[in-house]
Amino acid sequence: MKKLIATFAAIASLGLGSAVANFDLAGWFCDVSGQGKIGFETENHMYGKKIGKDTFIGGVELAMPVCDGNLYTGITGFFPTNPFVQPFDTGFGIVAAKLLSDAGNRFEYKLGYMMDLACLPTPECFCMDNIQLSLDVGYKYYWWLQSHITNPFNRVNRSNEIYAGLLTDGFLRPALYAFYDFNLEQFRLEGNIGYTYPLCFCGVDNVALDLNAYLGWLNADAYNGDQRSFFPPVGAVPGKQKNGYTYGGISADVVYSLNECADIRVGVRWEANNDGKYTGALNPSTYQSYQNQGGGESRIWWGGGLYFGF
Repeated sequence: MKKLIATFAAIASLGLGSAVANFDLAGWFCDVSGQGKIGFETENHMYGKKIGKDTFIGGVELAMPVCDGNLYTGITGFFPTNPFVQPFDTGFGIVAAKLLSDAGNRFEYKLGYMMDLACLPTPECFCMDNIQLSLDVGYKYYWWLQSHITNPFNRVNRSNEIYAGLLTDGFLRPALYAFYDFNLEQFRLEGNIGYTYPLCFCGVDNVALDLNAYLGWLNADAYNGDQRSFFPPVGAVPGKQKNGYTYGGISADVVYSLNECADIRVGVRWEANNDGKYTGALNPSTYQSYQNQGGGESRIWWGGGLYFGF
């Protein structure tokens, strides 16, 4: 039953329903692989900013070989558990607060294709295997489910983004991605590295320390989205707000391998941005400033989860 559901889900996501009649479904499914995760984070972050508190996260991704690469699709859900109070200055000497009981509640759906570009030789003195350079391109859809206001820092309930990136399997696993969000008119560039160090505790050799770091930059011409609602006191649709900043973060997770297909991990995260904090008055032309709204310039939190493959 599980295989049947996975098959139909992949077909629906990839839009291949009309081709099933002339397709070797049994042979195709044998090549499908998947991975999933069930986790919890004490804070919900996005683009270098906090957008929610305690959040459960669950997701699944399927992949299948196509031509010289892999076609993949997946969906991830973010389910906050606690209220998130967002203060702002009304401009009349009164500091108000919005209670966002479901801040950060969303689904993220993606569809992409990854393929190998080249095998890069390394000097013998490095004592390393040759490095595989890969290309990853795709599309991501963000569906926000918050009932009070939408995304705390840009008031959108849906967003469409395309991306392309280069990544390698060499030392530190470097990767560089470029993103463009059509609804926010936002360009984002992000690079990351990672390293996994095997640990040994009392003879237990299936434990490792996974370290990751990333640095990003974004610039948006419609940071408050393209679904701006009317501002009641003024009766006019707010204008687009531009914004840009740099962000970065690091994470350290202790990973315990249950078997070849599953592991449990828990660790600490740190993230910061240079967007600054808004302390001015309410601006009717843009509804209010969204700069760093809902997230401090530097934050530390923890998280963990169960990761599995099938």
